[in-house]
Amino acid sequence: MVRRAVELPIPQSVDREAAEQALQRFGYMVQETYETGQRNAIEQEDLNARQDLLSPLLDYGSAYMGTATPVARPMTLPFSNQVGPMSGCELTAGGRIRLLDRGLWDIRCQVWVNEVPAPGLTGVANWEVRVLRPDMTIYSVQAQTNETQRPYSQTAVASVVVPEPGYLVEAYLSFIASFRSLRGGANFNRLTVQHISRDVTTGDTGQ
Repeated sequence: MVRRAVELPIPQSVDREAAEQALQRFGYMVQETYETGQRNAIEQEDLNARQDLLSPLLDYGSAYMGTATPVARPMTLPFSNQVGPMSGCELTAGGRIRLLDRGLWDIRCQVWVNEVPAPGLTGVANWEVRVLRPDMTIYSVQAQTNETQRPYSQTAVASVVVPEPGYLVEAYLSFIASFRSLRGGANFNRLTVQHISRDVTTGDTGQ
């Protein structure tokens, strides 16, 4: 249905030209308000589609080593058992966690080292939290060491800025003394990542 414009009567005591100008200005204001509302609606729709504006703090993942066989040689530690849901990251077949977004990530890893079985033996155990590029070359390392002969748990905390998605986080046992091992099981270890920011321009990268 087409609506016809209605011409409002103007009292004779009112300046007709001034009244028409006032009505015209009012019409311009209504049109401008409508157009502004339309622009705002379009801009809001664009913002709704911007995934990069969502908070990265919901990106989180955690895993543990479930192996019953103690780890007693240099290798990537098999963190292959996922704990709860993962968001913004994923567990790989090799026991690593793949980061699916760029920016600052916080990494925490805890391991349990078994005791030295006989007195007089060395107790050195060296391990690392590594961040690997998508081509599997090393991007960042956080090293840990201990020489005590008693059993102990050790936690590494690392932070790193990755420039793009696809980087991998692993815990790597680089050296362990003879007759010593790392213990598997949900009660003794964790590898956890949490996304903090998508900013890749502020500060150092943590390499």
